[in-house]
Amino acid sequence: MKLQELSFLKEDIQLHEETMNLWEMANLRPQITGVKNVIIWVSSGEEVKHGPRIKVVRGRKWKKGEEATVPLTGLPRVIGDINLTQDEFAQIIKWIQLNKKVLMKYWQSELYTDELLDQLERIEDE
Repeated sequence: MKLQELSFLKEDIQLHEETMNLWEMANLRPQITGVKNVIIWVSSGEEVKHGPRIKVVRGRKWKKGEEATVPLTGLPRVIGDINLTQDEFAQIIKWIQLNKKVLMKYWQSELYTDELLDQLERIEDE
């Protein structure tokens, strides 16, 4: 591995492991997002040091160590030990692309949670 790749991995690990209470985040079920079998957690970035991101959890509820981080900027990637299918990953990326402006406003504390929920768009089954 090249030094640049090691640096990128270190940043990813820090992004994923930084402490953030999930109950300080809004959890979005598949009925809201359209992403099947995945709960997406979003938050404002007001109190954190890392860049904009979401957390994802497979299934119906969060279990410690079974969540992953997906940055809202840069290359689409999943950081963490979670076994997403290619279809789940594609749906998450599609949902982020559809809602990126709204998610970034929420991250920058320009929207309250009710405003976020009003403005989010759901991906549709193909």
